[in-house]
Amino acid sequence: MNYIVKLCIVVFLVAAVNMFSQTSMPQEKQTFQELNNKFNKALLASDLNTLVDFYVDDAVSLPSYAPIMRGKEEIREGNKKDFAQTKYVSLNSTTTDVFGAGDVRIEIGTFEISLVPANMTQPINDHGKYLTVWQKQPDGNWKIKCDTFNTDMPPMGQQQAGAKEKSMEKNKDNMMNENKDKDNDK
Repeated sequence: MNYIVKLCIVVFLVAAVNMFSQTSMPQEKQTFQELNNKFNKALLASDLNTLVDFYVDDAVSLPSYAPIMRGKEEIREGNKKDFAQTKYVSLNSTTTDVFGAGDVRIEIGTFEISLVPANMTQPINDHGKYLTVWQKQPDGNWKIKCDTFNTDMPPMGQQQAGAKEKSMEKNKDNMMNENKDKDNDK
């Protein structure tokens, strides 16, 4: 039994070293950059069907500030809620590294995004990094098996400032309406 466990560990380590020993796959960076450009276009257009089609059926998405989404249906519902709460103004992503072996690629990149949450009137700008695990399909296309992203900035402070701005505008409108009502009562 000890021999089998040791053999499994050695096989796993050899496979892991082989998978990650490639420092980069520059020939595939362009492929994933083009896929990201299409993904970004779908996100900016709030095109839910196109966006979800980028994922394999049993994909896992690990978004910032939200629970894990498992499978296309949860990814669809999560993005549907997101689209109802957020207007995406711009998104640029850059593939910086691609690693992998066989039918799996790990892509690392950076992003810059501008968006307007539902409680704000002005866009907030953010930038960060992402990691996407791509799986090659039998038809030769690449689909997302797992993805995650996170910010390099503390967006909560910006969101609070924007929410305060909207709240101040609402209060100003309310005060103006109250003054109109008082004038009408005279």
